[in-house]
Amino acid sequence: MAGVAAVMLMGLGSWLLATGLSRDGRAPAGQRSVRQRSVPSAAVTVSVAASVTASVTAAAGSIAVAEPPSPADPPTMPVPDVRNMLLADASTTLRRAGFTNIPYRYDCYRSPNINNVVSQEPSPGSRLTMTSPVSLTLQAADCAAVPMVVGMMLRDATNTLRQTGFTYISYSYECLKSINAATVVIQSPPEDTSYSMKQFVTLRLQKTNC
Repeated sequence: MAGVAAVMLMGLGSWLLATGLSRDGRAPAGQRSVRQRSVPSAAVTVSVAASVTASVTAAAGSIAVAEPPSPADPPTMPVPDVRNMLLADASTTLRRAGFTNIPYRYDCYRSPNINNVVSQEPSPGSRLTMTSPVSLTLQAADCAAVPMVVGMMLRDATNTLRQTGFTYISYSYECLKSINAATVVIQSPPEDTSYSMKQFVTLRLQKTNC
């Protein structure tokens, strides 16, 4: 029995050592001092400061990469109708509406209203920014319909053109496979074209020795 008791006491001692208790059930002094230690305040301060610094840095980074707002689209205005107006009246109307970029040109459009606006681009009612161009085309005053001179001799053709108002006439003799020698085979522009009398009418006549 004494041997059994000794063995039991040895086992109890080993269990106490394993659990960190002394024989009277108390923890050793060294272990009690370790378990009663608290986290140093400096560590807490460092942790909080690091967390705040990281948050501020993240916020600053997000502000730095933020894109500025896009500018608003420029305002638009409806284009007024200036057809059949003289250039001065059309320009005044457009400028009052806010449009100052007004390119224009005169040409032959068979309109009876000489020097008036025949067409405009863009069309009336379209909305544009005020810096966009509004292009005008006007009926020129020096236009006439080109007469038919094909088949005529050069003298007759030039007289007919001059009587209509066309004084700029160029011509040439060529081998054009026509049986009517020394007559106009091709004219440019063709007959009945509304054309400026300040431009050339070209005649091509059949040569006699082809």
